[in-house]
Amino acid sequence: MPELPGEGVIVLDAELNPVFCDIRTRELLDIDPGACLNPFELPEELRCACIKLMDVAEHSRQTDTSGIELKLSGPDKLLARVRRVSTAIRGLRFIVCLEKEQKPLIRDHKLRM
Repeated sequence: MPELPGEGVIVLDAELNPVFCDIRTRELLDIDPGACLNPFELPEELRCACIKLMDVAEHSRQTDTSGIELKLSGPDKLLARVRRVSTAIRGLRFIVCLEKEQKPLIRDHKLRM
């Protein structure tokens, strides 16, 4: 299986119910590792992004979003990328890749100047 970008992965079905959620995602979202993932535990920004992708699916070639900032407790920012995927057997799925926002290094900024 190819490696996915980011630090955590969630797969949602067409009704936005989680069908897969890795351990790292549970840690990032502060969800009990042993509990079943409730769709209402997902950040609202993720649900909105998926709904937006559903709405544009028939009218556009847009299949993903990026740089969605999730509002979480604590100082760290978490970014999400959502991709809409249609499968022949399972139907519509949303793959969500999470990653911590990393501030650019000062030297990186100077190199771009």
